Amino acid sequence: MDRITILGMGPLGVTIGLGLKKARLKNTEILGTDGDSKALKRAEQMGAIDTGNGNLRSAMQGASLVIMDTPHSETREFLEAIGLILGQGTTITDTGPAKVQVTEWARQYLPHDATYVGGRPLPPHTMKTLDDVVPSGLQGAGYCVVAEASADPESVRTVAGMVEALGAKPVFMSPEEHDSYAAAMSHLPIALSAALVTALSASPGWRDMAKVVGPEFSDLSKLAALDPEDNAVAFNGSSGSLAHWLDRMIAELTVYRDQVQAGGEEIMETLITAWEQLARLESGAAAAEESLGPPGPTMGQALGGMVVGRRLADRAKQLTDLNKHAAWRYPRRKRR
Repeated sequence: MDRITILGMGPLGVTIGLGLKKARLKNTEILGTDGDSKALKRAEQMGAIDTGNGNLRSAMQGASLVIMDTPHSETREFLEAIGLILGQGTTITDTGPAKVQVTEWARQYLPHDATYVGGRPLPPHTMKTLDDVVPSGLQGAGYCVVAEASADPESVRTVAGMVEALGAKPVFMSPEEHDSYAAAMSHLPIALSAALVTALSASPGWRDMAKVVGPEFSDLSKLAALDPEDNAVAFNGSSGSLAHWLDRMIAELTVYRDQVQAGGEEIMETLITAWEQLARLESGAAAAEESLGPPGPTMGQALGGMVVGRRLADRAKQLTDLNKHAAWRYPRRKRR
């Protein structure tokens, strides 16, 4: 019987366990291990694993695939520990945010007959605790499969097969590609969220501002509540890429500042562009290679009436042509 060992019973580890159990893999045992006995017991109760084992050495024995769902700040330590006890031919993958650094650690600590293939699930919703976990949490989601060109092809197929068993969509890329994109799409939003909090809290009027906190601030500041230690390790692990995207963001904010100070139509056009690009992303059009097609026949009727509505309608019709089942719609404001 094959064994898949999940190291770490956090939300992602439990979600992966639930997905693998749901897939009903033949002749395969799903074993979970975690230093937190309560988390391990909860994972068993949720049906995410067949067996829980708090002993790291015995949990690694016989495992053909090890999935590490550990805090990024502890990844190096765990790789060093399991590198001493892994069996021959084991494939190791993870769920963390930085791959170049982890690839270097794997090369340093894992035995020569073990293969590290980076993994990065991209669940559609944030999962902070086990209460946020659902069995279909990765169904239809993207899942990065990150491997060096020299990685063992069979190990890459093993990780890709695991991703497909979860109902997720494997996205193949190199460690360098992943870290550049992750810096933009994951680390940059966290940095911006934290910067919003530090900038405003340093204001002399912060005490009074705190009395009028609205949903806009609450939504944008949520990422600042993520683990600072893990974030610092992730930031440092992709420092070059993150610095690049921070420079791009500073330049973009400068454009917004200048347009706001000038007043007029420019800021309207910039905000419409932001709306359009987000709509393309959410509808799946951003990932399509086709150019925008001719305007469609129906969206203008749905949105027409306002000057802004007409501008957005023209663009929305093109986006709808790319994705006939787009879930987004521009919410027209009701006239009083």
